[in-house]
Amino acid sequence: MSSKKQKKGVVEHDVVEIPIKFAVIFAIIVIAAIAGIIFMVLRSNNPQKNAEQDEIPEYITIKGEEYKTDLTELDLSKLQLKTEHIEPLKYMTSLERLWLDSNNIADISVLSRLTNLKILDLNNNRITDLSPLGTLPDLEELFLTENPFDDLSPLSRLTSLTQLWLGDNKISDLSPLYALDALELLELWSDEIDHEQITALQAALPDCEIAFVTFGLDDPYYSHDQDLFDD
Repeated sequence: MSSKKQKKGVVEHDVVEIPIKFAVIFAIIVIAAIAGIIFMVLRSNNPQKNAEQDEIPEYITIKGEEYKTDLTELDLSKLQLKTEHIEPLKYMTSLERLWLDSNNIADISVLSRLTNLKILDLNNNRITDLSPLGTLPDLEELFLTENPFDDLSPLSRLTSLTQLWLGDNKISDLSPLYALDALELLELWSDEIDHEQITALQAALPDCEIAFVTFGLDDPYYSHDQDLFDD
């Protein structure tokens, strides 16, 4: 409290003194509040981390079927799945082998969280962007035929890849595959890739067996370029 003192016509006020311990407590409260606000802002700006911190359920449901989230392999082939159907796969982080071929999947972003995958079959879908696959360093076998993507750049980070299947895509540049030193087998059919690119790729990956099929305009069937890669 303060009191007034009057002296010679001047009113004086006593200064209110706040104990030091209360000032320290107040400062701590303010600092804690600021830190809490900063944490909440950072957390809200990192949705992927938030999703990873979600509680993992024991089961997920895909098109009416339940699957345990601790499975290490899962076959979801030929189920007419669309992108929204595979969203629950984000909880199946133990998966090592996954078959999603012959569906109608366009966006595979959810697969970026399945970092234990070793075998992944995405043949015959509607995938246009391979970027999510760049976060799967343990992939060893990858099936990507019959998808309309045109850029292989994300695959350059898959240095554990030993087998790769490409075909009926829109790719015209194979140079991103030069970095795949572990690659042992490449199956490729395309009418947009020429012999020069295959020769350059073979030079970059001398230990890789490349099976290349090209569909020429003059050939109603195909020509199999075995002579380039005979032992």
